[in-house]
Amino acid sequence: MRQKLYIGIILIYILLGIVGLVVFYQNSYIDNYGWKAYMENYLVIGIVLSAIVGFTVFFLFKKLFPEKYAQRRNKVGWVYDYIFPILMAMFAFILNSAIPLPFNALLGYDKKIEVHGVIMNNIINHQGNRGGTTYFLSISDTVTNEHYYFRVKKNVSLKYQPHDTINKEFYLGKLGIIYRKEE
Repeated sequence: MRQKLYIGIILIYILLGIVGLVVFYQNSYIDNYGWKAYMENYLVIGIVLSAIVGFTVFFLFKKLFPEKYAQRRNKVGWVYDYIFPILMAMFAFILNSAIPLPFNALLGYDKKIEVHGVIMNNIINHQGNRGGTTYFLSISDTVTNEHYYFRVKKNVSLKYQPHDTINKEFYLGKLGIIYRKEE
């Protein structure tokens, strides 16, 4: 019974992480300042939760599949006892960092934010030879004098140039991260 409970909790955790990643890549705009502030505030909790999930997956694998565990441990040796749980914890941390996004968007929003401003920068960040490319828009609101820094999709980034005007309605999610789903 406990094994089924563990498997259920881990599957829910993985599902939430995948939904978070999907929400992350479906949103056209995500406030990078709000996202970084959220991650800085909850980084320790995220690391602890990731370690718990990673090591739980490892020990669950050990109990559910003892013969496979023994075979792999015989091939790799004692390193398997240390490397596998660390890899599981790192995978859990990737999923854990995406989990807040569906809650931010799906729990509703606190308020609508009208942004009437000017594109200050259109930043394209290349992540080395094998990494991806990240696109950002820096927007200065001319009405409220607020400055926004959004992570955007490629098509949104290519649409705007510096000094273009932008008039969009955004949403402040329940976790304090500003977002916009469609262009």
